[in-house]
Amino acid sequence: MKNTHSVSLLHKFTALFLATLIALPHFAVAVAAEQKTIGAFANSAVAHYRKGEYDKAIADINKVIASDPKNAYAYNIRGNAYYMKGEYDTAMSNYTKAIELKPTMALYHNNRGNCYYAKGDRDKAIDDYSRAIDIDPKFGMAYINRGQCRADKGFYFTAIADFDEAIKVDPQNAHHARAEREKAERNRIAQEQNTKAIGNAKDTGGSAAGIAIVGALTVVGGFLWYLATGEEKK
Repeated sequence: MKNTHSVSLLHKFTALFLATLIALPHFAVAVAAEQKTIGAFANSAVAHYRKGEYDKAIADINKVIASDPKNAYAYNIRGNAYYMKGEYDTAMSNYTKAIELKPTMALYHNNRGNCYYAKGDRDKAIDDYSRAIDIDPKFGMAYINRGQCRADKGFYFTAIADFDEAIKVDPQNAHHARAEREKAERNRIAQEQNTKAIGNAKDTGGSAAGIAIVGALTVVGGFLWYLATGEEKK
């Protein structure tokens, strides 16, 4: 006597298997069509972005994210568009989402660092740039960006080290790194001279007020030079 239950299961399995075989080509076509649509919107978003049409870029990339919410690249593009609009918090949230989806992409950390820099948070910017460098030690722009942060904080020796590394690993942006290095070196020398001037005032028994005046005059002198020449005083 046949086991009707087993036969029934076999028939169901066979029917399901055959139905799957029949459906697979249609499913593949549907997926391909959807991917093509997503790709078209992504390409359109990039094209709008390059033209400076940031709202249109955002509208297109929103459609990509709606269809593919785990697309880290799409969040990065949307972050770029918001960044260019000056909406740094929104840009940052998009970069953070991109990082969550793909934490090993150095570019996303670098881009979020740019938001922190724009908002004036040099320490968090340095953290993100450093993370980008950890992931990709040949990421020249991350060295340049971190160097600018360090220079802003008055850490000229480490800033110069970053610019030197950028020159070494990224010839394409070496001219930019050299320009930033020269600026940091000039500021380092000015800082050193200011420190010496204050030290000399102390050695000659200058009062606290006198020392403060020496420091203030150094800063004012540099500012007046800039107003007169349009250049930082060397």
